[in-house]
Amino acid sequence: MQIKETADEILQMNQKNMSHANDQARRSAASAQRQMYILLLAGLFVAVGFVLFIGRWILRPIHRLIRSAEEIKQGNLELVVESDSRDEIGQLSEAFNEMALALRESRRSDQTRLTRIQRATEQTFNSLPDAVAIVDPAGKVDVATETAKGVFELKPGKQIRGLTFRWMDEIFTEALKTGRTIVPGGEQRVIQHFVNGEEHYFRPEAIPIIGRDLQPTGVVLVLQDVTQEHKQRN
Repeated sequence: MQIKETADEILQMNQKNMSHANDQARRSAASAQRQMYILLLAGLFVAVGFVLFIGRWILRPIHRLIRSAEEIKQGNLELVVESDSRDEIGQLSEAFNEMALALRESRRSDQTRLTRIQRATEQTFNSLPDAVAIVDPAGKVDVATETAKGVFELKPGKQIRGLTFRWMDEIFTEALKTGRTIVPGGEQRVIQHFVNGEEHYFRPEAIPIIGRDLQPTGVVLVLQDVTQEHKQRN
């Protein structure tokens, strides 16, 4: 009986120890689970902060540069990219501003040169005795001599299709379509036209302006005054 009682006591002690160890293991697991949740939450906060940091200090300047590039693409060369850092993004912003400055200076130079060429062209055109006009592919007059303006109403901005000279539209269309110089034949080879009540004769010619892609980009209408030559023949 004593041995039995002693065995029962030992069994009860083992059960108590096992129960205590089980409870301690559960408490340790619950504590570890809580610590894991805390670490995950802390990692989430750190990740969110890192993303915000990236967006503020890295991605935002890059997006600003992208918007500036789009502005330059649309022709706005007066913008200046603000840079408040000395890192690679700041250096890129400074290089971007230098590029925009070079483009502005180049555009001013091109505009000055274009204006000079345009004025020289107009002065040269005005000094020509014959009626000469440059017409764009849509049939609108770009530049014309004083004779073309006064005699044939070929004023800049005017459509030749709206004029009373049907032959002019015909040779213009043919030259633009074929890319070859068109000289009318037959009765239209020499056009009779009265200037200030006096009879004059003009020889029309349409010369296409060929661009770099070998396609016509306009037509030069030349109306040469051949009145004296026509009178001598007759």
